[in-house]
Formats: sequence, C-alpha cells, structure tokens
Amino acid sequence: MMKFFVGVVILLCFFLPVYSQDVEDWGTRLSWSPDGQNLAIGFRSGVIEIRNGLDGSLNHTLQIPNDSFANDVDWSPEGDLLAAVAGDNHIYIWNTTTWDIIRTINIEEDGRVHTINWNSDNTRLAGLAQQGGTLYIWNTSTGENLLTRSSGGSFEVSDFDWYGENLAVGFASGMDLIDTSGNRLGRIGIASSYIIDVASNYNNHLIASGTQFGRVQIWDETNGTLLSDFIAQNYSEAVFSLDWHPDGVHLATGGADGNVTIWDTQREQLITTIEFSGQVTNVEWSPDGSQLAYTGIPRDTTTPLWEIIPTSDIGITTNASSSEE
Repeated sequence: MMKFFVGVVILLCFFLPVYSQDVEDWGTRLSWSPDGQNLAIGFRSGVIEIRNGLDGSLNHTLQIPNDSFANDVDWSPEGDLLAAVAGDNHIYIWNTTTWDIIRTINIEEDGRVHTINWNSDNTRLAGLAQQGGTLYIWNTSTGENLLTRSSGGSFEVSDFDWYGENLAVGFASGMDLIDTSGNRLGRIGIASSYIIDVASNYNNHLIASGTQFGRVQIWDETNGTLLSDFIAQNYSEAVFSLDWHPDGVHLATGGADGNVTIWDTQREQLITTIEFSGQVTNVEWSPDGSQLAYTGIPRDTTTPLWEIIPTSDIGITTNASSSEE
C-alpha cells in the first residue's frame, strides 16, 4: 500500500489536475542559473519560461517539442546549457545563448523520467524514472547512456541528488550512497517513511530527505548519525521538495499542504511559513541565497503559478558564503 500511495502522490504532483478544472496549467519544477540572474520555470503545458531573477520579468519562452509537458528543468553548472525532461520520454538541451536545442536524448526504457540533475563537471546528467525507480546517467556531449540501474521492492529508488561524484538515493526504508557505476557504497540512514525528495549539502556532509508523511530527516553522511528529525508540513502531508540555503543551516520545504516552510535545522526551529493556495511542487534558493523561488499546482486561477521572495523578507540575515554542492 505504501508504494501505491506514493505513486499516487507523485502522479498528482506532476500529471493530474488535482484542483479546479479551470486550472489548465501549473508549475512543475524550476532552476536558477548559476549566476542567479535567471530563473527557468517548467510548466505542465510544456512551456519553459526564463525569468529575470531579480524582478521576475519574462526574458524568454521555450516550448518543448510535441507539446509535451515539462517534468523537470535543470540549469548546467557553467550556465551554458539548460536541460528539460519531457513527458514524451526525451531530454532536450538548449544552448542558453542562442536558445537553440543542441541535443535530444531519447530515454530508451519505458519508464517515464520525472527528475534530472546535472553533475558539477557540466558533462553528465542523471535522471530517475517515476515508475520502477530506474536511475540513469548520460553523457550530455554525446547523448551516450553511461548508467541504467534498476531497483525494486523496498529498495526502489524514489529520489536522488548528487553528492560530490556519487549519488545519494532515497527509497522506501532509507538512503544509500552509490557510485556512478551503480555500486552501493554504504547506508546513509534509515528513513521513518517513504522518501520523496533528497537534498545534499556536500561541503557540510549533510543529506536531507522529505517523506510522504511530512517528516524531514537530516543525516551526517560521514557516520550515518541522524542529526535532525521533525515534521515540516501541516497535517503530516507529503514533502514534495526541499532545498538547502547556501549557509548550510536553513532548509526550505514545500509540499501537499500548500505551505513553503523555512527551518533553522540546527535548532529544528521554524523560521517562517509562506502560504500557497495549492500544492507546492518545487522550492529552490538562488545560488547566493538572496532569494527563494517556488512553484506548484494552484487551487484556482487566481493563484500565481510561481513566486520569487527576497531572503531578507523571510527573516534570514546570514551572509554566509555557499557551503553546498
């Protein structure tokens, strides 16, 4: 039942209009450019908007071929490329100067990839299939498949994040560290419930997970110690997205309860709650931590599909440099 429940949650988040029939579009994922000057926002309609990172004005609009929806978007570490994984089982990569599609990667397996993530070397892209928990890694210069790693049962991978040159992968009962050949390097921690989202803080050796029942757990990767364990979403509803602030202390979460919450993870203290009339599908800090963006599935047509909020308005005063990778 747990596996079925989570499958329904993810389907609601990415594919089904869960609220008013008047809502025809919603935000799926977003990604900041490395310099923080632009924000890419992917939508159910297959549109990708490139917004000014300061004032939110529209700089450019992309359309995924075949009018397929955008499951995820991710800006490359060097800022020269933008990747999007679409509902038609292809990954499209744009040159961010000309906005031409320079490469299309066909996902050969029948599992729909719902999330992608660039490695820091700017040459590899990892992805995860929604059904079956299959992990992929591609060479983005050639389109070559470097890894296809299937999983199943209680070890079916539900989300991942790069952790240096390795991958932190979450599944039904915990989190493992694997290398890019798919070999298991060790157990990071035991989860309280099914993991939906994973966020790593490499320089501080921290890995956070958000679960189906609203719980956030944070581990020290070096020894597997559970450092924090708290309920982040109201009514114990699912955490769909979490992201570390560059200071390595504050964590933003968003989920099914329609709230974006900001936490001081060292004190397990709630800093503020931002209400969104709908479900929050993605939260992400800008690279310098000065702004927070979020998007989601609105309850009605009067709710904005996304928002950019200055960190100063949230109550975080730190000017710490980035400690996250």
